[in-house]
Amino acid sequence: MKASRGKNEMLEAAGLLAEGKSAGEVARRLGRSESTIRRWMRDESAREAYREAILRTALVSYARAVRKLSDQVEADNEAVAQRAAKDLIDRFGDVIMQERDREVVVRVVGAPEMGMPEEPEEADE
Repeated sequence: MKASRGKNEMLEAAGLLAEGKSAGEVARRLGRSESTIRRWMRDESAREAYREAILRTALVSYARAVRKLSDQVEADNEAVAQRAAKDLIDRFGDVIMQERDREVVVRVVGAPEMGMPEEPEEADE
């Protein structure tokens, strides 16, 4: 049981470090020494938790930025709307063009699994 508690604390420390807290802040919060926090971060599972937390934080920030630009496209001020639209096109135009032929599957949480309809077979002439 104690090992599980230590593992949970180690993963919590990784998350706090990913949020930008210093090793000293994390140590004080968890009631551990800074050397313990540094030792924990040498553990592969802690490093993986740290990387995942950093990525999650970056993705959330990125999504907020895109949402903000998207909102600005609808701005009453035409100059603001045009700058936002240009910024979105500059940032994502190439990606969209590269992915235009790719199939996208959207899953709705709570919706029953229905599958894709069969494609009609081509008739022989």
